[in-house]
Parts: sequence; structure tokens; C-alpha cells
Amino acid sequence: MTNHSSRGGAGVPTIDTIIGALQRGAVADAGRSARGLLAADPPNWAAWHLASLASAAGGPPLLAPFLRAVTLAPDRGELWASLAAALESRRERGPGAKAARRAIALVPAAVEAMINFGVTSKEAGDRRAAGAWLDRAGVLAPGNPVVLNNRALVHLTSGELAPAAAALSRAVAAAPTYADALLNLAIVERRLNRPSTALAVIVVALVLTPDDSAFLAELGTILVTLGEAAGGALWLRRALAPDPRNTAATASHLGALSYVPGLTEADRRIAYSRAAVQARSAADVRPLAPASPREAGRRLTIGYVSAKWHSHPMTQQLLGLLANHRRDRVRIIAYADQGHRDETTRRLSTLVDEWRETTGLTDRRVAEMARADGVDVLVFLALHEEGSRRSLPCFKAAPIQVSLYDIATSGLSEIDAWLTDRILHPDDGTEWFSEALVRVPTLFLFSALDDGAPPPQRSTPDHLRFASFNNPAKLSAPTLAAWAEILRRTPGSSLTLKYQTLFEDPMVAGRVRRFMAGHGVAADRLRLETGALSRSEHMAAVAAADVVLDPFPYNGNTATIEALWMGTPVVTLAGSRFLGRMGADILAQVGHADLVAGTVDDYVRIAVTLAGNEQRRTDLRHTLRDDVRRSPLFDGSAHARGIEDALFDLARRSGVIGPA
Repeated sequence: MTNHSSRGGAGVPTIDTIIGALQRGAVADAGRSARGLLAADPPNWAAWHLASLASAAGGPPLLAPFLRAVTLAPDRGELWASLAAALESRRERGPGAKAARRAIALVPAAVEAMINFGVTSKEAGDRRAAGAWLDRAGVLAPGNPVVLNNRALVHLTSGELAPAAAALSRAVAAAPTYADALLNLAIVERRLNRPSTALAVIVVALVLTPDDSAFLAELGTILVTLGEAAGGALWLRRALAPDPRNTAATASHLGALSYVPGLTEADRRIAYSRAAVQARSAADVRPLAPASPREAGRRLTIGYVSAKWHSHPMTQQLLGLLANHRRDRVRIIAYADQGHRDETTRRLSTLVDEWRETTGLTDRRVAEMARADGVDVLVFLALHEEGSRRSLPCFKAAPIQVSLYDIATSGLSEIDAWLTDRILHPDDGTEWFSEALVRVPTLFLFSALDDGAPPPQRSTPDHLRFASFNNPAKLSAPTLAAWAEILRRTPGSSLTLKYQTLFEDPMVAGRVRRFMAGHGVAADRLRLETGALSRSEHMAAVAAADVVLDPFPYNGNTATIEALWMGTPVVTLAGSRFLGRMGADILAQVGHADLVAGTVDDYVRIAVTLAGNEQRRTDLRHTLRDDVRRSPLFDGSAHARGIEDALFDLARRSGVIGPA
């Protein structure tokens, strides 16, 4: 935005200076600069406009600067659009509508320009500015489906699912063949735990765009959510045919494979090798500048890379690790792609030495940043998670690169080590990894669950209750078959299934009910719990179970530790891969490896035996919480020391630091 006075005299701020401050989020600086320019050039309408925009930060905007701007330049449509948005924000809808009509009459393209500003701001990670621009566009064109679609994407980025769904529903109602809005609506419905609705929406979208990679990938992801992992994986693989560089589809495909029972190591290796080729291709990897020499005797610099710096199962472990790092040994830098912020984000930011915002930056730019920071060890957290930078390791931004808290191999030879422990990966394990396995004393770390958790109480039901509180996607056919056999051998028992609100979905519930009925389980023995629960209500429901059954080949993690904390024993089957050994690891760490089965027959036998031993269950009800609390799973200091020792050992062996 410029006008005849955009260039100030010596010492006078310029329009470009003010715009730059606003783009950086330095609203106070922008306001001061605007006032400085107006002191030197009072009739500068552009300065009045920018001053009005700056006044909107943190509260209702001041109307006086907007009015002054439109008085000075009444033929500028963008000024009337901003005035309309300001009036709307103050609920002065009559004057706001009048200003909006004036803006459209003057600049018919104003809405499109505002949409573009909003999209650009969102891609740069400035959700506040993106929302503001799109809200202005919405005032000018209340039913515009493109505005509604893009506003929904800002809500989605911020984790605001309900408003995103409302905006997208309006967009689709206004334009039923708007394929992008249909795709985004399917994504939101899936995240709202309504996969049946999501499936219906994505099928309509695929009629319109049958060969689009993103649409095919969403269909695959929905099928995985519905418990159809094998079918979902096939559609996700098909999504890569029209766009082999679709990194999001690749990550979803690899994640889907984790749910598929019977997948061979050869199949996994092929899939991950393809993904590695794609990651290197997508990154357009070129050599970075040589690393700076490392000074002797300094702290080891560890960089943590993640797309999950908010409330998430992984960040609960990360909080404990960062809080217990020895700052005399290590310097910690966070490279944070921010989907949205919450209290966990704030806590994490206080536990690092330096916080780098990386949202919107290219992988190469982040790699250059890590190289300039002198990172010795770059740790990739949960690289399978949505939004993770799978191509970043290909730049080899640090001498040592490590995978931590992930679900499987990255498939990337550029990552040197994958941290695990000896229960998750015994020496004779057969799971394929592209990285070297480095074993620490224990990989898992949990925090005390006293918040909202009532004390364990002896269960006194009228019948024995089995339960599982895991994602329905983990309820494989072999798992359900084993559970049906357990119920057959324990007459009068019931099985309760609960996971957020997913069992409200008719297709999720229908799949489980049909399978169990086909294996002879009467409908009244199966209880699929619906409805959202508070934290205390959820923990009380866990405590009400007599025996919790762990799914396989993808075990529970948080669900397992919650059950043990509430005094409810868990029976698990140890598989051959990391995800199938999480239950075994947790139970061994708390001293109850006798609840770990090696075969499906053993799994059924242990569950049935435990069901028939009321005294054993009563004893466990009174002792399990103390067993958990005293276990290595709750020793943050030992966990951090084990991670640090492993990273120091890698650094010594690679020559990054000298011998101890």
C-alpha cells in the first residue's frame, strides 16, 4: 500500500516500515510508526488506515482512524472494507453493511484480495492476521464459499473443529460442487470423530475429482479410522500414483501399515524405501555449507524437531524429558512447527534454552537454521505424526540425527539412531530398521495421573467386566476374535469399549457389533460407550473395569498406564514389533510381566484365569498404583539421564566431542 506520501523525510517512518511491523506481529511498533508519520504528514490516508489496523490488536478497533481514512480517500474500496469489518466487530451491523456495500461498489475485487491476504498470512503461520483478513472478506461477502472455506482452514489450523465444520457446511450448502470445501469438511468430520459422515462427504468429493491425490488419501485415512486398516492402506498407496511427491499421503500410508495385522517385514521395507526416495526428491536436497568447528569442553547442543508442541500424548513424555535435562551438560533448542498453541506449548517453551518458530519455513531453511545454531544432535520427535518434516533429515543438518518417541522406522538412512529399550527391541528382534537401534534403560516416561483420578477402589459389579479404552482403529480382527473367545469362556461377563466419542459413529459401532455377533457374542454382552467424559469421569470408568484387554498388533500406551494407575490389571500380547510390545514393556517395568502373553492362546488363558481369581484382582486393585509410581516409568531424572548418555555416546563415537 503506497500513496504520494509513502516515503517519509529523514527520521520519519514510512508506510513500508509500518507494514513490515504489522507483518512481524510488532503491533505496538506499527502504531508508534503510524503516529510518527501522521505527525509529519497528517493528510496521509494510508497512515490513518494502518493506524486503525494496529489499533485492532488486543481489543475492539478504534473507529476514529478508520473514519479519518475514508474521509481523506473516499474512493478507496479497501478503506471502506476495513471500516465495515471494524463496525461489524463492534456489532454495529447496519452501518457495517452500508460500508461493505460501498467497498464492493468501489472495488469488486476487494474480496478476492482479502482472501489472498488471508491465505498468505495463514501459510506464514500468522493465524490472527489470516482470520482478520478473512473476517473482513466475510463481512463484504457473507455467503462466499471461498471465504468460508479458507476461514475454516484457519480454524482447523488452530484446532477449532466446531467452527471449522460450521463454516464448511455453509460453504458446501452455497456451492455443493465445491470440491475443496468437501475435502476439508471430510477432514473436519473425521477429526470430530464422525468418520461415517466424513466417508459420505469424501465419496461425493471423489465423484467430482476421482484422481486427486489428496482426496484419495483422505478416503484411505477415513477407512483406517473406521477400523478398515488394510483397505485404508490400499487407498493411501493409490493416492501416491497421481502425485508421488505427496508427503502427507506417504506419512498416512506408513502410519496405516502399523494397524495391518500380518504385514511382513519385506512389505514394510519396500514401503519405507519408497518413502525415503520420495523424501529426498521432495526436499530437492543440495549440500549445506560446511559445519563450523565445534569447541572443546562445551555443552552438547540438542535440537528437537516436532510438529506437536501442544497437548498430545508424545508431548507428555517430552515435558518430563525436557524438565529433567541437565543444563550443565546440554543446550536445548526447539524447532517448532506450530499448529496451535495451548498451555502445554507455554510450558514446553520454558524448558528449552532457545525456541525457534519454523512454521511456514522450507525444510532447507530450517536445516540452515539448525546448522547455524551449531546443533550436535538433531532429534526428530514422532516423525510419523501429521505435519512432520519427513524431508528435513535428508539435509543432514547436524552430525548426528536421531529418531525419538516414534512408532516405527523412518526408513531414512540419514537418521543415524532410533532410541528404544531392551524389552521393546530385544537382541533377537526381527523388526526392520534403517537406523541403528540404540537402547536406553527405558523409553517410556509418564507423569503422575492424580489430576482428576479418584483413588483405586475394589470393584463390586454384579458381573465381571472386561474393557478396552483404545482407538477402534486398533481393534483388529485377531483382537476381536480373541476377545470373543474370552467372553465365551467366562459366562456372564461383558465387554465395555470406550474411546472418546468414536463409538457413537454407526459404522465404527456396527463393525464391532457385526464381528462379535458372528463369533457368537450376544448383543447384551457388548457395551459400546458413547458421549464425552470429563477427566474424572473417564478415570472412574477405567476403574470400574475388572480386567482391561490390550489390542494387538498395535498395543495401547496411555490407556494401559491409566488402567494400571486405577488398579485395573491389563492383559497384553507381546508381538514382534515396537507397537506390539508397548504393553509388554509397561507391564515389565511395573513388575507384572506375568500378564504378558507370548501367543494368542496364552493371551486368552491369562485373561480367563485372571477373571476367575477375584482375590488376585483385589490385591492388584490395592497395589498397582504404588507399583506404577515406584517404576522407572515415573522416574524423569533417570529417563533424561539415559537419553543424554545415549546421545553423548553417539557424539563421542562420531567424533563430535572428545572422549569422556
